[in-house]
Amino acid sequence: MPHDDDPISAAGYTSDPAAEAVVIDVAAVAQEAAPPKTSQETSLHRKKRRFYFVGIFVLIISIILALVLGLYFGLRDDDETDGPKKKETDDKPKTDTANITTLLEAIDDAAEVDQVPTAITLPPDTTFDVADGPVFISDKAVEIKCETPGTCTFNGGGSSGIFRVDNSDVTFEGINFENAHGDDGAGALDVDDSSLGITDCNFSGSRADEVRTFRNKVSGCMTALVCRFRL
Repeated sequence: MPHDDDPISAAGYTSDPAAEAVVIDVAAVAQEAAPPKTSQETSLHRKKRRFYFVGIFVLIISIILALVLGLYFGLRDDDETDGPKKKETDDKPKTDTANITTLLEAIDDAAEVDQVPTAITLPPDTTFDVADGPVFISDKAVEIKCETPGTCTFNGGGSSGIFRVDNSDVTFEGINFENAHGDDGAGALDVDDSSLGITDCNFSGSRADEVRTFRNKVSGCMTALVCRFRL
């Protein structure tokens, strides 16, 4: 019998309890038969993510290792390649017009004559080119010496004297004077009214119209110790 408060009955339809039970049972069976996908998918996702991070980590370590090895072997190759060349270059005498400029500045700042001489030490393995004209020293008290005797050279280039000294007290030590050709009868050293001392110096290739190596005119004195003179 239909009930007044049943919407289905009120609409003229009848309810079949057996059919409703069948529908409910099918839904329940479908729910029970479904596999637990949530747990499996979560586990698989975790594994994939783990492998992904491990791969990224290995890649980063490989890149860093390659950079470090490349830098190490690159620097070692540079040292092996540039080392001998640098040494060969350092063994050659240094010729630079800046050397003369520095020397002239040092002479200008030196003590006046009759005062305690100013010591000027030249760096080793250095060649001073004075082919354009001699170095002038006037009214000064100065000692010019080579840090490593015999390795500092003043070269006149066959066309110029090397030093012109006037009214000064000058000492040279451990220096080579080469290829000087001075005018007015002077060779490597043209000394006028001065006190000149030369110690452990070498003279070679000097020539002039009157004398070959040096001249001390007007007045003054000269002292030479352990020096070598060669044409």
